[in-house]
Amino acid sequence: MKFTLFTPVFNRERVLERVWNSIRAQTLRDFEWIVVDDGSTDGSWAKLEAWRAGADFPMTVLRHEKNSGKHVAWNHAVAIARGELFVPCDSDDEFDADALEYFAREWSALSTAQRAGASGINVLCRDAATGAIVGTSFPGAPLWSHNLELTYRHRVAGEKWGCIRTELLRGRPFPVVPGYYPESYLWFSLARTHRVLCLNRALRTYHRDQGNQISSRVPRRERLPALFDYACWHIRENWDWVRRRPLRLVGEGSNVFLRARLLGLPAEAARARLRGAQAAAWWPLFALVGWLRFLRIKPMMTRQEMTG
Repeated sequence: MKFTLFTPVFNRERVLERVWNSIRAQTLRDFEWIVVDDGSTDGSWAKLEAWRAGADFPMTVLRHEKNSGKHVAWNHAVAIARGELFVPCDSDDEFDADALEYFAREWSALSTAQRAGASGINVLCRDAATGAIVGTSFPGAPLWSHNLELTYRHRVAGEKWGCIRTELLRGRPFPVVPGYYPESYLWFSLARTHRVLCLNRALRTYHRDQGNQISSRVPRRERLPALFDYACWHIRENWDWVRRRPLRLVGEGSNVFLRARLLGLPAEAARARLRGAQAAAWWPLFALVGWLRFLRIKPMMTRQEMTG
């Protein structure tokens, strides 16, 4: 099987038709769809089960009794995926009917050696409201790069999409930490060993639904343990790239202090998670900026607590 499509769902009944219709419209049919209902309390599960019963392609629906986070759902889907290439499809996603056909054609055009050294393919997204490319395009296409280089050298920004080799994902599961673990953990991990083929073709339409966004500068407390763990990992493991953009380094370093503070962890315990003489030298600045950010959001935290 060429593709495994994966969709995590949490109370997304009202927008699920987008991804369902996009999948049914695919011109290439060599795929399976794995959906993980991550503890939904609306009608998502019933809708998915009805679709599964009538689907003309392999469809698996897993259910978590309790909301565990997208990263846990991702791990479960990867563990049972049968496709050579893994395609994440969010619950409000919309993508072109020839998306899988395009991925398959570009992947097949690579030599055996190129595929062995590649993690997958990156493409662009378009904004649902304006039709414009989200963020920046890749600097030249086709471009062989990796996500650390794209972020810290080429300064590519904004939503991107693509497919990833499933076998590589099996060797890099998300840490199982409560909360929200950013997907960049995978992209930056893969950047250490493989390159990705970047193509300036927009295949996914990006919807900015409020139900899928964080509407406040204050991270919800249940998301914090994973966000803190990720912030520490990123500074610690990717210092050689992060230091190339000092302003961004300060922002990402201050995340460590801020999230530790919000979790009630001692500042010294947070600093110790970074390790390394260079990170230690920057810690006073990380802590200062993190403290100023904490003071800024503290009134919003109080209002959130008062309103439940």
